[in-house]
Amino acid sequence: LKTETEYLVTVWPSESDQKFFNVSNQTAQFLRKKNKNCILWLENNTKIDKQVKFALKNNISKVVIIGENELNNESITIKDLHINKQQTLTLKDFYKLIQT
Repeated sequence: LKTETEYLVTVWPSESDQKFFNVSNQTAQFLRKKNKNCILWLENNTKIDKQVKFALKNNISKVVIIGENELNNESITIKDLHINKQQTLTLKDFYKLIQT
């Protein structure tokens, strides 16, 4: 199955706290406004490695991770699955990257 989806926006596993889903949803909305094709993970209790495996299986090149550290530091982690490289950016730098 081939897809043109570029980003999977993960949801940090937390059954009791909606903050992770909310920030992931806002990130997905931002990507869509910038004409980036993305999928938002809808479950809030799925481990990140399972979400990454889903992206690999569906040929999605980038995984967006916003966990506790990212939330506290106002940053975002992007894992590029095609080159197996991960980088953490401030939200400001992430927004600049997406603009280009």
